[in-house]
Amino acid sequence: PRDGYRARTRFAKFFNLPELMNLFKEVADIKTADQLHLPTPEVAYHTIATKPTQIQQDMVKALSERASKVHSGAVSPDVDNMLKITSDGRKLGLDQRIINPMLPDEKPPRSISAWRTFSNTGVTARRKN
Repeated sequence: PRDGYRARTRFAKFFNLPELMNLFKEVADIKTADQLHLPTPEVAYHTIATKPTQIQQDMVKALSERASKVHSGAVSPDVDNMLKITSDGRKLGLDQRIINPMLPDEKPPRSISAWRTFSNTGVTARRKN
């Protein structure tokens, strides 16, 4: 705006949430999936078990050593902490190249799972048509 900023108000916190929900239900027509009898597909869960590579085993060992140093207080929290370690562990679980792009592509389990999901998407789409 030309004259400067416009003041906007918004909810910061709800008080008396049950009363607010009751008030909302008076004006809203809420239906759940059970009430609408919506068709839902059956879920087929698949577990893909893979063995870690030697590089991944070494990296997990390094994560364990880092955690030991953090717990013993040998390292300052601004240098290394459990949040950083667990974040690196999640990255390692996804793809080791996220931590170090120079590491080889060893087909992590998630890429195999993603490929299977992608392949099944085509099969499901053909069934719907």
